[in-house]
Amino acid sequence: MELQITDVAFGGKGVAHTNGKAVFVPYVVDGETVSANITREHKKFLEAELENIVTASPHRVEPRCPYFGRCGGCVYQHIDYEHQLALKWRQVKETLRRIGGLQEAPMRPFIPSPIEYEYRNRITVHVRDGVIGFFRRESNKLLDIEGCPIALSEVNAQLLELRGSRPRDGHYSLRAGAGLRVFTQANDAVASAMLDLV
Repeated sequence: MELQITDVAFGGKGVAHTNGKAVFVPYVVDGETVSANITREHKKFLEAELENIVTASPHRVEPRCPYFGRCGGCVYQHIDYEHQLALKWRQVKETLRRIGGLQEAPMRPFIPSPIEYEYRNRITVHVRDGVIGFFRRESNKLLDIEGCPIALSEVNAQLLELRGSRPRDGHYSLRAGAGLRVFTQANDAVASAMLDLV
């Protein structure tokens, strides 16, 4: 079905409307016309997957990350940074209005970061059955990754070192300026720190 994306909601999914219901579509930009396939129907809204872009937004850019769209982390890399800030500002304002009851919240403009990539000083990767990476989008399955473009080079170097060490299953916190932290999961609900390698 063809949809007109009118907004981007908190969490990064685009918003369209059909037959009186909101439709949420990932990896789109407001102002775009897209073709999408409905995947789930709820009482008040629908979920869809993007099939193709009919009319692209001028704010659409090529994501830098080769895992974008498969990895469950970043959801805005297909949108230019200036427009990302405008969207997030609107999302905060709308949340304050809708949940906080503040009709005209006194908000100042966001202060943009001077760097768009290589700024994260910590990431947590997961290891399961030899796969080392992040969770896939909306899944508990892992996506094997070689590096993360938003992480500092020091953090990515730790990831390469971890990949070469044949680690045991668990959760590994990689932090710039610190040693590797290893977590094991006792059960599905609780993960506790078990070992600190310096």
